[in-house]
Amino acid sequence: QLNAGMAELAAVRSVDEAHRAAIAVAEQVFPGYQSVVAVRDGEWVEPVVASSGTPVEDCNRVRVGSGVAGRAVQTGDASIAPNPNPESRFDTVLTVPVGDDVVFQLASDDTGSGAEFDDADRRLAELLASHLEETLDRIAVTETLRT
Repeated sequence: QLNAGMAELAAVRSVDEAHRAAIAVAEQVFPGYQSVVAVRDGEWVEPVVASSGTPVEDCNRVRVGSGVAGRAVQTGDASIAPNPNPESRFDTVLTVPVGDDVVFQLASDDTGSGAEFDDADRRLAELLASHLEETLDRIAVTETLRT
């Protein structure tokens, strides 16, 4: 499923399409989890696209350096951690940086899959994030050349 999704990512032509394609791939590869792509905007990490079961408006923005997404943007490190937001329905969040300014997250809730993330989930999420990063780099290079 991940390999099939890579063909979809390779075909996109805009940053927004790339974010949406990554979420679509995540929904197929990780059907028991919700996913979100968040982008650094100055000192904030803003959610831009979320899984169909989660309105992006319900996802919190965080300052760079705080929260799991903010720390991932600051440090470049992936993590599996309890959700620091006590009001969220999600218990655990797997966070993977995508380049310097984007974060891909998977969230697990106790009412859905009930499963904890494992090393296989982390490796697949990191692989998806690396393909998203390559796609975003390709789009940036194409835009630069076009300009």
